[in-house]
Amino acid sequence: MKIAVFYENIYDGAIAANKRPETVLEDLTQQGLKMIYLSPASWRRDEKWLAPLLERLGLAIEGMHVHLDFVARPDTLEYRDIVDLASGCGAGNLLIVPGMLSGRNTAEAVQRMLDGMRRTTEYGQRRGLPILMEDYDSLISPYNSIAGLDWFLSQVEGLGCAFDTGNFVAFHEDEMQALERFRSRIVTVHLKDRVHVTSMPCEHAFICANGEAVHTCPVGKGFIRIDEILQSLRESGYSGNVIAELYGCDSSHLLEDISSSLAYLRDKTGEKA
Repeated sequence: MKIAVFYENIYDGAIAANKRPETVLEDLTQQGLKMIYLSPASWRRDEKWLAPLLERLGLAIEGMHVHLDFVARPDTLEYRDIVDLASGCGAGNLLIVPGMLSGRNTAEAVQRMLDGMRRTTEYGQRRGLPILMEDYDSLISPYNSIAGLDWFLSQVEGLGCAFDTGNFVAFHEDEMQALERFRSRIVTVHLKDRVHVTSMPCEHAFICANGEAVHTCPVGKGFIRIDEILQSLRESGYSGNVIAELYGCDSSHLLEDISSSLAYLRDKTGEKA
């Protein structure tokens, strides 16, 4: 169970701290970072210097994540370019966020997302790249709940699950029940922790369906049952990786939050720095 971090979190934290991303990656490798998880846009922007640095540091690309709006662009072939890019750079999987509802005809919108995911998954299988969906935390996402994500997974043969621990809070669903539901389809795990927001307004707060506000925090510092999830994954023989996700944390101390998350995960997984 190797430890990864979202590259965009690392990059944003480095910029906010007036540090070079290269230097930060070197420091985090010493703290136990084994892999990065990034978007195609980030890879295209930084590949020239990032690819040789990853090789020198022994860091792998755990996977890639991308938004593809199949609702607005149902006939797009962009997914082929993204799959080819992810496969070509050695990413282990590709997470697709296939669109939002946003006032369109709901049934038609969902069908367009479903068709797009089927095409992408089939193409990914031909390229040997697992295609995934997650429980995306937006109230205009039709896969923001256990039932919603389960429906998409049941409709697309070969589609895998990127299990995001902190996103089932949208409807205050139990993350351990979600883990049991999706266990057989999980390819990778996004470790996102949450805390309750006690005062508003709060920058980057997520507003749940019942109006409650929550905020992302360093892994292991919030109310999501990360300990239980990791223990359950170990006991079930999970062979994938875990990715610390810190979108929504204050950029002014993002590097400290990443370091805190890595320390917690080293302790819980037994991975060495």
